[in-house]
Amino acid sequence: MGSEAGAALVTGGNRGIGLEVCRGLGRLGRRVIVAGRDSAAVEQAVAELRHEKIDAAGAIMDIASRESVTEAAERLFAEGARIDVLVNNAGVYPTGEVLTLGEETMRRACDVNVLG
Repeated sequence: MGSEAGAALVTGGNRGIGLEVCRGLGRLGRRVIVAGRDSAAVEQAVAELRHEKIDAAGAIMDIASRESVTEAAERLFAEGARIDVLVNNAGVYPTGEVLTLGEETMRRACDVNVLG
């Protein structure tokens, strides 16, 4: 999995802005690692990028979980990945009025958007 230039890991890279960042980095010749929580969505994004002749791989990772991030990092390291670029794109966006959101919703948003 390693390459001389190293790879770019993009959290939340399986859709939206993250997928476009992967696409842009890939078109510049960078190997991209699409990171996301949903394995099917990550696999779909990787297949789409590869169809576009972009060197892409996937990593299942929930940035709100230290254990999940550690496991993904260990897997990537064992596969020989060298990551030179990190794009922290993953985030959650609670809907509703901020002052009326439940504590658990706010806690999850902080875990992902601030601590993740």
